[in-house]
Amino acid sequence: MQQYLDQFHIGHAAGLIGESGFQNPIDAAKMGLIRNVHIDINVDAESRSLRIRDRGTTGMHHCAECEWGVLYDGHGNEIGNCNNYSNCPWSAFHSLAQIGKRETSLGSRGMGKSLAALAGEGGIILRTKIATEDGSHVSMASFFRPTAAGVGGWAWGLIEDEAWGESEEPGTEIEILELKSELIDVFAYPDKLVKEYVLPYWFPAIQQGVTMDLRVKGERTIKIGSKMTEKMFPPFDDKKSYGKIPVKMKQKKVGDVTNFNLHLAKDGVEEQLQGIAIIKGGKQVIKRITNFGRAIDGDLQ
Repeated sequence: MQQYLDQFHIGHAAGLIGESGFQNPIDAAKMGLIRNVHIDINVDAESRSLRIRDRGTTGMHHCAECEWGVLYDGHGNEIGNCNNYSNCPWSAFHSLAQIGKRETSLGSRGMGKSLAALAGEGGIILRTKIATEDGSHVSMASFFRPTAAGVGGWAWGLIEDEAWGESEEPGTEIEILELKSELIDVFAYPDKLVKEYVLPYWFPAIQQGVTMDLRVKGERTIKIGSKMTEKMFPPFDDKKSYGKIPVKMKQKKVGDVTNFNLHLAKDGVEEQLQGIAIIKGGKQVIKRITNFGRAIDGDLQ
C-alpha cells in the first residue's frame, strides 16, 4: 500500500479527498445520478480524527457468495473470507487486493482504501448502509487496522455495535483514527486544498452537481458546489473543438485524444489551471500536461 501512496504527486491529503471523497462516491452513485451525491469531510485535529461520509450512493455491499465478507458452509459454519474481489466491493476493501475496478470506474474500492489506511496510526472504521430496493434497513461496520506483529500486516473484523441505525441515510463513511500529524498540518489550510486540488481536478463532476462540505474544526465550513466553478476560468476570445487528435511520438502515431477543446483566454490563467487537462469519464481531471515539445503539432495550429 505504501507503494500506491508514493505514486501520488499531488500529496496524501489531496489524494485522500480524491479517492475516498470523490472517486468512490461517484462510482457508487445511486442509479448513476452523480447530481445527487453529497460528501461531508470532517477533520478534528484535537481528537486526531477524519471522517468522510457520502450520501446519494448505494452503500458498500457484499456479494451473493458471502455475508459481509465471510463465507459459510451449508450448515452455517464459517469457512473463510470472500475472495470474489471483482464482484464484492466489501471484500475488496478489506483485502490488499488490487482488483475490483471496472473499466468505467474512476477509482477502486480495493486500492482506494490504501490512502485512508495509511493516513492514521489507528487504522479505519468503516460504516455503510445499503440502498435496498424495498427500503429495508441493511447496515454494517468494520475495522481495518495494522496488526501488532510484523511490519505491513493488516487485519479486519466486523463491529456490529458501530453499524448505523434506521435513521441514517444510505451511503458509506470512512473514519480514520489517530490521524497523522503531517496530514493535520495540510488540512489546517482547507482553502488552499480547495483552490489547488479540489476545484482544478474535480470541477467537471462539481459542475454536474456533486457537492461537498469540508469542515476543519476551528475553520469556516467550505461548501463546494457548482457556483464555485463559474468563475474559475477567465473569459476566452476563441474556442476550437476537435473530435479526434492523433498523439504522436517521434512522428509515429501512438493513439488519439478525443473530444479536445482548445480555449484561448483573454486574461492570464492561474497556474493550477494551465495546460491540457486530461478528463476521465467526463468527471475527473486525471492529469494536466504542462510540458510540451519544441514544436506545436500541425493539427493544432
